[in-house]
Amino acid sequence: MVEQKYIDYWRDRQAQQAVESEALAKQAWADLQQIAQLLRFEFGATQIIVFGSLVQGDRFDAESDIDLAVKGISPEDFFAAMAAANRISHQWVDLKPIESLDSHFLQKVLKTGKSIDAED
Repeated sequence: MVEQKYIDYWRDRQAQQAVESEALAKQAWADLQQIAQLLRFEFGATQIIVFGSLVQGDRFDAESDIDLAVKGISPEDFFAAMAAANRISHQWVDLKPIESLDSHFLQKVLKTGKSIDAED
């Protein structure tokens, strides 16, 4: 039988990881506001949708990235926009051009994602 001290250790560790994940997600949402402003005003994004682990609540952790589907950024500016977004956040920011998404993936993004409005 497993000793109680080991069970207690793993419970404590899981609780600590939950606290850390919540703090990371909170910071990512704050970073996202700056990123959205940057993408809209410096790179001409007309639509920004956050999807993936950040919008799924308790699934965001230190290994997670910030997944964004964006519309309106020119192909010439896309990698500069991605680099600028990644300078804002400690989490990797993964931009996906909406115009290039296949229909199945786009439907998933639209169904599960959250649109980031200019005033968000």
